[in-house]
Amino acid sequence: MNTLICCIKPKVLGGEGISYSEADKIIASVRQNPAGLDKLLELTGDVTRKFFGDNIRKCTDGFTANACGNSCSFCYMSSYKGREGEKTNFEYSRERGLLPRVLRSVGEFVEDAKEKEALGATQYKIVGPEYQLLPRHFNLALEAYQAIRQETSLGLCASMGCLDKMDLEKLKEVGVEYFNHNLERINWRDLNSVFTLEQRRKANRLAKEVGLKRCTGIIAGIGEDLRERIDAIYQLQELGVESLPFNVFVSPRPEFDKIQRPSQEELLLSLAVCRLALPKSHVTLNNGNIYFKDSWEKAFRAGASGFGLKGPKDRPCFLPHGRVENEYALEAIKRIGLK
Repeated sequence: MNTLICCIKPKVLGGEGISYSEADKIIASVRQNPAGLDKLLELTGDVTRKFFGDNIRKCTDGFTANACGNSCSFCYMSSYKGREGEKTNFEYSRERGLLPRVLRSVGEFVEDAKEKEALGATQYKIVGPEYQLLPRHFNLALEAYQAIRQETSLGLCASMGCLDKMDLEKLKEVGVEYFNHNLERINWRDLNSVFTLEQRRKANRLAKEVGLKRCTGIIAGIGEDLRERIDAIYQLQELGVESLPFNVFVSPRPEFDKIQRPSQEELLLSLAVCRLALPKSHVTLNNGNIYFKDSWEKAFRAGASGFGLKGPKDRPCFLPHGRVENEYALEAIKRIGLK
């Protein structure tokens, strides 16, 4: 591992991502000698500080809706399940997970944004969980962005499915900087989704064309193996995305309970590859960050330059494993000299 790190260190500190074959060698080396992961995290920590300094980005969001008619079977907000899009009456409960709070007016969005900025948030994303945002929700979002921009210093982001070029231009006009449309994964053989991989790639190309930065990431632990996850990361390198949300799959849906979860070490290795493949792009630990609850220091060393911060009035606990709490990450940030 020491020899490999010496070879790639000048490259990544110079802002150039490692190649697919170099990622292969890193993975093989860590598998052969797991202790090599700590050496790797020293490098990824240096890379993150080189390009992002000591500031950890704190991303938060507000939702126009918390249920969706799309047939994405893996999504906690989908009202459908199964490959055939069969309707389900699945009930969300405190035991199985909770939905996010819906904001229904400009005033509610502004209040939510101010509250989260006071907690330390630096970025605010309006989320519309639909294939394409409903016109009334889109117009509300545009008005909310204008008000949030005037009354806070938060950076603005959007996650609204597949928008056309005209709508993406409207987002840019009201001050949105980042557009989120994740690739999630490469192989959809085991899952149902209303989006194809090419539609996801097209959404990212259109966002780039209108001058928006892309916030495009993956879901780890959704049934893929490490190889499939690395393939997705290199799709993101090819797209040249400026921000990569790293989500760990969680779902209150019982049909996913039997999915084997990746180990924490494998997640850290995946994070490290994200950082080394895209050294100048943000890597944000988003949904499912409870999996790093007892190892936030390592997660930030592995390459995370941001995390998903929740508000006190939100109901972010989509997890059967416990609540996502801000303080674990915030305490870790202070412990390792970040802010």
